Amino acid sequence: MKLARNMSFKVVFVSIIFLCVNVYAEDLRLADQQYIDPKGFFTIVPPDGWSKTEYPQDPRGKVAFLTAGDHVDLRVLVNAVEFSTLEDLVSFCQNVEKRLGINTHINRTTFDGRPAVQRTFTMKGSKFLYYDFLIGNVDHNLAYSAPVGSYEKFLSLISKSLETYEPAVKVVSDRVGDQHLIAKKKRLTELMLENGNYDLAIHYADEGLKIDLDNKTLHELRIRAVSKMKGK
Repeated sequence: MKLARNMSFKVVFVSIIFLCVNVYAEDLRLADQQYIDPKGFFTIVPPDGWSKTEYPQDPRGKVAFLTAGDHVDLRVLVNAVEFSTLEDLVSFCQNVEKRLGINTHINRTTFDGRPAVQRTFTMKGSKFLYYDFLIGNVDHNLAYSAPVGSYEKFLSLISKSLETYEPAVKVVSDRVGDQHLIAKKKRLTELMLENGNYDLAIHYADEGLKIDLDNKTLHELRIRAVSKMKGK
């Protein structure tokens, strides 16, 4: 009787391990289909089963793939920039580093054979991996983030997904370029408002308004920033 109970326990124990391994394996495989950016800037095969967040109102190529409960995500942002050389890209990343106030370990590398910039850093309990490369004056930014304890678990899967990334060699018109820059200035203004950097929020709003003086959203964000400054 005791032997039967022990055998039963072993069968259940092995079954649980087998189930956990299968679930883990399912979590760490790529999807069966490509994701095609509706704005035409890129394609990628994301991790299987991860949720997808799109931004249809944003003119840039933009998507986020997220796990259900691990606070892990893979994001792609493709937007026109005001430069077209690797040196300028490095300078841009250095300016971002100064704004964040942390060392992002900027490293010149290649991505799919193209000159690129890699950044890795830890902030607020999460670890980040960024790749940026240029096609003309279009920046392709791929970003992976995960809690420090989960970062290594998903890194191999993320690397496989990044290998499937294919940028479109797409010429961006001045009009579309301006739309991308305005979207970026909006996001930076919102980010500075969230962080209480109201002077920088006003600065970014003003930069956007130089491109589109009648932009209602930027005007509203600027008014909010000025109001917050006065209320300090």
